Amino acid sequence: MSKTVKRRFDWRQDWKARGRSGAAAAEFALVLPIFLAMLFGIIQFGSVLFLHNNMVNAAREAVRRMSVAEMNGPEAEAYVMNYLANWNLNFSPTATEPPATTDVSMTITVPAAEAALINFPITWPGNLVATASMRPEG
Repeated sequence: MSKTVKRRFDWRQDWKARGRSGAAAAEFALVLPIFLAMLFGIIQFGSVLFLHNNMVNAAREAVRRMSVAEMNGPEAEAYVMNYLANWNLNFSPTATEPPATTDVSMTITVPAAEAALINFPITWPGNLVATASMRPEG
């Protein structure tokens, strides 16, 4: 037959452990908002950078097609709008052709506040702009 040995409870050790667990909860409560703000800021910056990269690619592709006389200005602007259609934002493409300048160019703008995933209390002023230009062939 086995005997269960009852251990004597030491209240002083238990008191020290309980005091430390409250400090951890308080530290967590202080650090969590800062951590979340940094995390959402990184996600926000990454999404805006990805959008800008897509805008530059659309402008570059449209300008390339304009420079080889595959498209004219209005067709290139429609191509850009089709290229960026999945973003559901208000893009403003502007194409310039050789009679006005020596190079063909495309400028795409979108309000920076619309480009943001998360609307922080501090909104981004101005526009997000992507520009590409090339010499026409021939």
